[in-house]
Amino acid sequence: MSQAHPQTSTSAESFAGRQVAIVPCPALGDVTLYIRLAWIFHSNGAQVTLYSSLAQSAQPHFPWMSIRASEAVDLIALAAAFDLVISYVGWLSRSSAVDNAIASRNLAIVSAKKLPETLALNLRSTEVCGQVYPDASRPFCLESRAGKNMAQWVDDYAQRAFGLSSDGQVAIKIARRRMEAPSVSIFPTTPEPRKNYSLRGFVWLGRLLQRKGWDVDFLCLPAEKARIAARVTSFPVRTFPTVGELMDHLASRQAVISNDSGGGHLASLIGLPTVTITRRNKAFVWRPGFDPRNEVIAPLFSVKIAGRYCWRPFVPVWRIPKVLERFEPRD
Repeated sequence: MSQAHPQTSTSAESFAGRQVAIVPCPALGDVTLYIRLAWIFHSNGAQVTLYSSLAQSAQPHFPWMSIRASEAVDLIALAAAFDLVISYVGWLSRSSAVDNAIASRNLAIVSAKKLPETLALNLRSTEVCGQVYPDASRPFCLESRAGKNMAQWVDDYAQRAFGLSSDGQVAIKIARRRMEAPSVSIFPTTPEPRKNYSLRGFVWLGRLLQRKGWDVDFLCLPAEKARIAARVTSFPVRTFPTVGELMDHLASRQAVISNDSGGGHLASLIGLPTVTITRRNKAFVWRPGFDPRNEVIAPLFSVKIAGRYCWRPFVPVWRIPKVLERFEPRD
């Protein structure tokens, strides 16, 4: 009797009924990308479990998958329990047996842009129930200047690595509420201060929008609220202890303005138009990409002073009210 050998495949049918675990990078913007990946697998018949403590509070909004805490993630144990595990590369550092984790044949290691060359992951394949996927361990983004956003790169990964596609938007169970006046939320901060547009500039923009009839509020992390509220006195400054509560609030807004931050990606994921202020060009890869209604506002130019780029004074934020008016509202 001949022995069956694994076959290389990119057949979408091979994931019907398969148990798939996805372990994202913990940052909010990255988590939204892995939710998109989870949706693609679900759309192709897989039963998906997302390991993200950050997203766990949003479980009611994503009834089509299971969301579990990630504090005690053990990649080796997950590989034994699931048909396929897709994990952000950073979780390998939490494994006491990195080599054993990498040796798990049904484990795919991914990242946004780069994988450490020392891990030699480009030399390994991923095997799922006898089917071999040679390109499952790779960065989502293969070329930052190709013009695609990260959401499109996730779609590219699912297609090239597993032969999976999904043209539909991620299904989100959320009650959309409309205020009488057009409403917009501003996320003025990111974890990296060098990416932040000036808080004074955001306040100026908020006042401009307010004069044009917009209801404006500022959103930030709980640890930031006292500092932001001390400087933003003309608008409500709100914070939410969980992602689920933040999503519920965003569902009442008409648009979001942000730096290159997780708040913009989350708003785009739930179907809000977004305006992203960045010092990069308009086609930068990390712009929100789940909803096509996104506009990137970049500086008209920048100057280098004492080895650092000065760009914030040259951002044409006065264009943003017109941008928001162009967005067609959706129910």
